[in-house]
Amino acid sequence: MFFSDPVKKLRPWAALHARTAYKPVTREGHGPDRGSRFNGSPFLADGEAWPACTVCAKPMPLFLQLDLDELPGAHAGRFGSGLLQLFYCVGDCEFEGPDAWAPFDHKTKTVRVVPADAAGAIAAPRDVGLEAKPQAIVDWRPHSECCNSEEAEQYGIAVDYERERLGHKTRFRCDALKIDTGWISQEDEDRLNEQVFNPSGGDKLGGWPQWIQSLEYPNCPECGARMDLVFQIDSEDHVPFMFGDVGTGHITQCPTHKHVVTFGWACT
Repeated sequence: MFFSDPVKKLRPWAALHARTAYKPVTREGHGPDRGSRFNGSPFLADGEAWPACTVCAKPMPLFLQLDLDELPGAHAGRFGSGLLQLFYCVGDCEFEGPDAWAPFDHKTKTVRVVPADAAGAIAAPRDVGLEAKPQAIVDWRPHSECCNSEEAEQYGIAVDYERERLGHKTRFRCDALKIDTGWISQEDEDRLNEQVFNPSGGDKLGGWPQWIQSLEYPNCPECGARMDLVFQIDSEDHVPFMFGDVGTGHITQCPTHKHVVTFGWACT
């Protein structure tokens, strides 16, 4: 059957590659010591100092604490066990070096997994240079999404461009599913990017990354494998901080070495 609508044509591919992402539902307050939250005080092991920036030596605010043992849906147990924590310096230290945004430049950030059996408690509040009320994550709201068109090329989508003979036209093909949109207009391409190639912005657990520039998955330093998205943190969503010029950050993890986690961001 022939469909003139490119969205309908690509739905069989989208159904194969859709992922469930979860938007956090929050309530003001810390919640349980080991609970998931944005901002506020972290759970620290007995005798452990609050993580500090190695450039300015000041304590870094907690951006996110995620209880890996209490995640929804297919993410339950996927990322291991314990507390995933991200601390990030909000001073001018990110300008001390050109790679402060890079995943494995940890001078101005700490991202780690605290083992589930670690003894300790929630730390006393500190002046960390970020005025943000703690927000406990009390629920998760699921939705389905697919990757952007650039990443889709790694999953069977071929993209052709015609800018001279036909004007601004684009064609999407998937030979394995015998899909061919034919040459489509910029308007139809925009609809595809809204309805098919549509990773969501904002803070979310799992799903597909919303890349601001090109694909920027880091590789595990222990085995070289491409790391998986755990959590996306967007500028000025639950954490009142902007990464560069309205940038988006991603916590990623090695699929085999669960202790290898990192954080990187990009902006336009």
